Amino acid sequence: RVVPFLGWGVHFGDPASTASDRPMTAFELAQELAQRFEFPDTWPLDLSSVTTWVAEKIDKRGLYYELRERLFREYVPRAAHKLVVALSMRDGGGTRVPRVPVVLTPNYDDTLERAFRHFGEPYQVVSYIADGFNAGKFLFRDVEGGHQVLNPRSDAVSTDVPVIVKLHGGFDRDDPH
Repeated sequence: RVVPFLGWGVHFGDPASTASDRPMTAFELAQELAQRFEFPDTWPLDLSSVTTWVAEKIDKRGLYYELRERLFREYVPRAAHKLVVALSMRDGGGTRVPRVPVVLTPNYDDTLERAFRHFGEPYQVVSYIADGFNAGKFLFRDVEGGHQVLNPRSDAVSTDVPVIVKLHGGFDRDDPH
């Protein structure tokens, strides 16, 4: 069993990829947000600094809107996405046993989830909650699409089906907010 980590570089799996068919780099995103929100040039130009400044000084909802607009597109699954899906399940004597029980990713996009759906493979998602009453906790979405906030002290997630852990959170296509 392996636990792959799919970072942002996973989107560079195709030599023909262009900036329009992959998510922005953290620096590209920081530059766009800095320009959009008139970020002071006295601060360091990195994504963490820009998003923290915008959320605290300007408008957290506006920041989320801009992030969603820039990051929430249907990117093409790359070779690494497809490999994870291909390795995720195997026949274990009549039952399906995951060889890849958990996939860790800091990515906000849902390219991996769409790859699982494309190949008809079940998956679950655990996603960091960055804001609101449950900030700092994780949201669990099961195979059927049901949601629940996890209590980190007592809740466990079954790995009978692969679990995608979105370390920084993500966007829900069914929820426009």
